[in-house]
Amino acid sequence: MTYNFRQFLKTTFLSFFNVKNTNARLTRKRVSFIALFYLIWPVYALFIRLSFILDDILFPVNKEQTLEKPLFILGNFRSGTTFLHRLLAKDHQNFTCLNTWEIFLAPAIIQRKFFFLLDKIDSLFGNPIKKAFVRFDQNTLGNVDIHKVGFFVPEEDENLMLHMWSSFFVQFMFPFWEDLPNYEYFDRAIGPKTRNKLMQFYRRCIQRHLYAHGGKLHLISKNPSFSPKIKSLIESIPEARIIYLVREPHEMLPSTISWLSYAWNRFGDPIEKYPYLNRTIAFTKYWYDHPLEVLSAYDPKKYLIIKYADLIHETQNTIQAIYQYFGYKLNGEFSDFVSEISQNEKQRKSQHVYSFQDMGLSLHDIYQTYQHIYERFDFSLPTQDQSI
Repeated sequence: MTYNFRQFLKTTFLSFFNVKNTNARLTRKRVSFIALFYLIWPVYALFIRLSFILDDILFPVNKEQTLEKPLFILGNFRSGTTFLHRLLAKDHQNFTCLNTWEIFLAPAIIQRKFFFLLDKIDSLFGNPIKKAFVRFDQNTLGNVDIHKVGFFVPEEDENLMLHMWSSFFVQFMFPFWEDLPNYEYFDRAIGPKTRNKLMQFYRRCIQRHLYAHGGKLHLISKNPSFSPKIKSLIESIPEARIIYLVREPHEMLPSTISWLSYAWNRFGDPIEKYPYLNRTIAFTKYWYDHPLEVLSAYDPKKYLIIKYADLIHETQNTIQAIYQYFGYKLNGEFSDFVSEISQNEKQRKSQHVYSFQDMGLSLHDIYQTYQHIYERFDFSLPTQDQSI
């Protein structure tokens, strides 16, 4: 396991000595984040690494944990991946996934066992620790908008790669995108030796997770940022089953731009309202093209391509098709739950509104950029530029 110390030191240097007129300028909010980060992260990172070492000493059999039909949900950001992930995660008879607390507080087996033991002891006294933690969760992560998060909800396990300081998500905390490795083009931009090390680290993390949860369930994982590393994913986890979600570009793109802007503003005060707009357009195009190209050469029994609209408007039929196609057993209780969710989704309207004009976009430009996607999936454009 190799931590990217060189990149960590580089982002540290940039954060203190190269921030003038950048999206990482040292405003009060940014200074507060930097101070808190460097107070906690170095000790935290060392503790995580020591815990991984102890895992292999105390629980060596975890290295032999099998991955039985793990299911990975990919696609561009804002394409329904979170909805599908959190829906399938409710099927506790088939699936297990990593919740936020497991990714950040307890990625190691020994840490999980500590928290499981603490939970048992806490329950003997009426769960005062858990109740306090739930209140803390609601008052912190519970305030995050656009993409709802929380310590006890499923989250993207791409965040595990932060323990290697080798994730696309680093640039949210440290917005020096041009100075970071091109993780948004992982398969083509990262060298094979580094790719292999990172993906083997990821495989070991999910082996630990499955082992800690009894080793009999299927992993359910959603990672839009795995779209550019889909080839590496298949090579490192040949057992993988993959769902690729595809949404109309004129809906995906403004939603993605808005979400990324929100993320950058959580950690500072960018000088741009929508930072890195052109880079975002470029990588979202790649996140359509690259996965579709790789899947065309993959075993057709191991992947499904699903339209966002079908997932949202025909949720029950879509879930049944997924289970049947991959051979997962759909139990009656979960089927009833999906039926209820399906009715709710047909009536739900997004509360988020995005203006093309405000972002400097037009339907014509979007169509020109993603024309092949519109044609392949028979997507239609709105009749005029409008907020969506």
